Amino acid sequence: MAVVFFTLWVIMVVAAINIASKKGRSSCGFVAITLLVPFIGLIIAVAMSPDQSTMDQLALNQGAAVKCSACRSLIDPEATICPHCQTKIESFRIGSLR
Repeated sequence: MAVVFFTLWVIMVVAAINIASKKGRSSCGFVAITLLVPFIGLIIAVAMSPDQSTMDQLALNQGAAVKCSACRSLIDPEATICPHCQTKIESFRIGSLR
């Protein structure tokens, strides 16, 4: 019986840490929370919103988005017109990606 509880505890800890890191949140805080109270830590990880600045930086680094040269908002790298400021996008150079 103790093995089952320990296994479930480990699964919840790993799941909470994985969910938190995919949302751009610090894994260290979730290690502490989920080690003490795994079910609560898992609920918090699922309910919390992603860290938008971390997710934006990740999109830039992976090439999934680029910054508009006019309004600096993130847009699709294949866009021809910025959906935010309606500026026509000529082309993106390597230096303008960040």
